[in-house]
Amino acid sequence: TLFLCEQYDACAALVETALNGDVSASPSLLALCYISLGYLKKAKAFIERFLKKLVASDGSNFRLEAELKLALAECILEQHEAGEYNVAEQHVIKAIQLEHSGRSNEELPDNFENMAPENRLSCIHDLTISPIILRALCVLGTLYVAQKSYDSAERYMKQTLEIISGFYGKNAAVGMTGDTYQSLGFLYGKREKYDLAIEWYRKALDFYYGLPVSINKAVLLNKLGEAFKAMGNLPEAKQHYCQCMEFVKNYELSCKSKDLFMAITDSLMGLANIAYETKEFTLAETYFYDAAGYCNRIPEGGAKHLKAGALHNLGVVRKELRKYPEAVKALTTSQSIYQKHDD
Repeated sequence: TLFLCEQYDACAALVETALNGDVSASPSLLALCYISLGYLKKAKAFIERFLKKLVASDGSNFRLEAELKLALAECILEQHEAGEYNVAEQHVIKAIQLEHSGRSNEELPDNFENMAPENRLSCIHDLTISPIILRALCVLGTLYVAQKSYDSAERYMKQTLEIISGFYGKNAAVGMTGDTYQSLGFLYGKREKYDLAIEWYRKALDFYYGLPVSINKAVLLNKLGEAFKAMGNLPEAKQHYCQCMEFVKNYELSCKSKDLFMAITDSLMGLANIAYETKEFTLAETYFYDAAGYCNRIPEGGAKHLKAGALHNLGVVRKELRKYPEAVKALTTSQSIYQKHDD
């Protein structure tokens, strides 16, 4: 219940207590809490440690191992380490294999893990669908966007929606329905098909507005702002960025989430860039300063590049305002972040 209400810190504390007391609890749920909070290194270490325990035991809990493999793949994707994307794909494939290892009436081809994405999708289509398979399709779709395999990503996402509609009905797979709408918007944004991106983002937003709470509302309002800005429609972009900030203002005190903090940081950056373009330098200074501050709320340096960019732009704006000592300070801090991370 806490997880569904997006109270990830409270949920994590509760599951940690249960696991420490040897009570039957879900380690995969704890991993997802860590990921949602932005504790990606902690999540990855926890999952890998628990997987070793499973292997050392009788190894018969295929469902739990599959859930943890999927969580590990999602963790890698959140870290945006391009060199690890193939590893993430193998974790998802292994999760699918584990899910079907106990089904004597269904067999996966021996070369399943080496298949091209399109051929693998055909095999998955013929399997009995379960929540784990559906989630695996979602993760693979997101992975292929990250790898810039946009055609494959689109096929996987649309297959996910077809399965949800045919087997579950959209209300029975709430998270995956909304997430897939959102992922399609992100995909079309990456392909610079902004009209389609806006269409899918709005579809996702309409879907989530039917729910009592959802961080995705803030994420989608920010994404709509980005799409409109890319099209040059600054008034619409500004309106959606402001709506994102208003939503977060009413919501953030009850929720700690990496995605929530990223959404408002990106919206502040968008508003700052619009203000800079329209030569409203004092307003731009405020927005860039606030954006840099929000970056500090994202754990494990997860927004280090965003913070460096915000501080660089802050320095440029302060130069326009002839605040030279403050400009030098912001630019020097930005440079030190880039140097620390070898950029």
